[in-house]
Amino acid sequence: LVASVQREMRTPLTAVALAASVMRDTGATPQEREDAARVATAASGHLLEVARDVGDLAQLEGVAVGGEGVECDPRAELE
Repeated sequence: LVASVQREMRTPLTAVALAASVMRDTGATPQEREDAARVATAASGHLLEVARDVGDLAQLEGVAVGGEGVECDPRAELE
């Protein structure tokens, strides 16, 4: 899970860092700055989505581990 999350986060984080660099560059044209802002917005949205997915997964795992304490008779279930 950690490796998967790391891969999902690395690309958009790189995009945000490069976009910030372009926006900070005094030689960048207004169009380049606008494009960089668009890339940073999209990449940060993807990072937010990954963070939400990880939170949802953690919540689901917490429920699965904790369980509801429901009694179950495996033989009756198989029959």
